[in-house]
Amino acid sequence: MKAGREEALVEYKKEIELLQENVSVTSVQLLMSQKANTHKKDQCTQSLVVDIPTAKSVYTARYDYHPRWSDEISFSKGEQLEIFDNKGDITQWRGRSLVSGDEGLIPSNYVYSLLESLQLLEFILSVKEVSLPVLQKIRNDSSSNDEKASLFLETINDDPIMISALRQDKHE
Repeated sequence: MKAGREEALVEYKKEIELLQENVSVTSVQLLMSQKANTHKKDQCTQSLVVDIPTAKSVYTARYDYHPRWSDEISFSKGEQLEIFDNKGDITQWRGRSLVSGDEGLIPSNYVYSLLESLQLLEFILSVKEVSLPVLQKIRNDSSSNDEKASLFLETINDDPIMISALRQDKHE
């Protein structure tokens, strides 16, 4: 039973990584196209260099965000964002918009990644105890892996604060 659960999680991870890679490639192509157009307009002679984001680094905005500080960037709900650094402060990450190219700080509770969500599900299934009772209930539920994954994703989408708490638990 546990082997089946792990197999299903591995398959989900592969599917999500592939989807995020495709989204990343499309976003990068869009960004490169925008930069190339700007490059032509400005008639710059320097070559265009674009860092290609990986599936692990691409997140999606949950909500619109308007900066409160000059070192933050604005973005719209659904916008793809590349995260450069999420190791230090768990509340703000350094990244850039794959739409505008703007770089700066991004509040971590405004973004999500399906890949990270599955990694967090894997985390709660692998530890003995989870700090949040609703997640403990999902973990101990006898339903199928698909149902657990579905319930987990629905739960964290309904309560984004839960992602922050899980990120902290996993970090510790």
